[in-house]
Amino acid sequence: MNKTQLTFPEEFAKRISLNYPFAESLMDSLNSAPPISIRLHPEKEMEDFSFKSKIPWAKNGVYLTERPTFTLDPNFHGGAYYPQEAGSMYLSTILENIDLKEDPIVLDACAAPGGKTSILAEKLNNEGVLISNEMIKSRATILMETTTKWGYCNQIITSNDTKSFRKSRIKFDLIVIDAPCSGEGMFRKDYKAREEWSIANCNICVTRQKEILENLLPSLNEEGYLVYSTCTFNPAENEVLLLDFINTFDLEVCKIPQYDGMLQDKEGIGQYFFPGFTESEGFYCAVLKKKGHSEMDKLKISTNSSVATPNFIKKSKTEIKYYQNENFIYACHPLTQHVSTLLKENLFVLKTGTLISQQFGKKQVPQIELALSPFIETNFEQLTLTKDLALKYLKGETFELASTPGFKEILYGKITLGFINHLGNRFNNLYPNEWRIKMKIT
Repeated sequence: MNKTQLTFPEEFAKRISLNYPFAESLMDSLNSAPPISIRLHPEKEMEDFSFKSKIPWAKNGVYLTERPTFTLDPNFHGGAYYPQEAGSMYLSTILENIDLKEDPIVLDACAAPGGKTSILAEKLNNEGVLISNEMIKSRATILMETTTKWGYCNQIITSNDTKSFRKSRIKFDLIVIDAPCSGEGMFRKDYKAREEWSIANCNICVTRQKEILENLLPSLNEEGYLVYSTCTFNPAENEVLLLDFINTFDLEVCKIPQYDGMLQDKEGIGQYFFPGFTESEGFYCAVLKKKGHSEMDKLKISTNSSVATPNFIKKSKTEIKYYQNENFIYACHPLTQHVSTLLKENLFVLKTGTLISQQFGKKQVPQIELALSPFIETNFEQLTLTKDLALKYLKGETFELASTPGFKEILYGKITLGFINHLGNRFNNLYPNEWRIKMKIT
């Protein structure tokens, strides 16, 4: 019995050895230390930040020399960057090489924890509509936190099985499916993925992937794009699966850029990232375009339901309106509001746009989403904390902080973290309970 059979599931090692002449090198790489990578927010600036090198296929992606304790970095909590596997950042290159129509409607179908959704948000830059869906409720909560910290105003968060989208009147110009898979590409980061791997589980993944594609492709506009990705090396979950859909749904393969170390699949449909050959984990990605000619009219939208700009808003850097739902005021583009209304006919919508404030009696209390959005500027006084005090704030603690009464924005360097309500001799910490640091800080 050789080393690969001892280290990896036997059937996995056998398939890799049969399919790839570099199988031994790949196995060795899967037992090596993974690179550490993050993606920087294009609208938020950190002070005193250094990195090892840039990621070739990701405009805002960088490698770090070592893995920091992200929980103890206030910049992380303020959405200045997002820890993300380097291969999956390839989506940013794909988006630069497809021709999306003006104000596109985009669906990220399996969006949690939110890394690819944040890339999509950057590309749209508050234009069009981004619908980020996650079926599993606990993962949808994580998705909402990620999108809130990234701070774009044109997002809608939903939590639905993909079959629910068959009932919706909305058609999409881009559908991104980062499909649940057997996870072979993550074997060196996730030993549990090795333990759970089996041929039976791979077959279950294929069935699930087929269902997702069958549910969503009827909602893809003509001339619309499908971006399909997994973190597995299994052709049955990648190019072999896509072959069946290319003819059924009249799709054409789009050529995507190839960087050093990437390998095209044997069907000429997509590209593989292999640990040891690319500085990443295992990743597969393909882009397909629906044939035909789209002559659909733009959705007719109305701004009549919007409300006046709250008096604590100084200005916005993007075109938004303000809307009220019961005691909540939120900000988004009128198109986002309109699409959200249509989705609610058949789908469960968790969040629309950026939540600005909640009314308690006659008082409007600013919300964390407003603090973390780099696109809306407020009139609130800003208070800058040291790192030690910033971490105490993020733990939900209170401490001596001189200021006048009223709501204040809390900053660490140039990064906004949230709000407090200063009472003159003390303050109420408004950082969300569910986000507070639980780790003991020495």
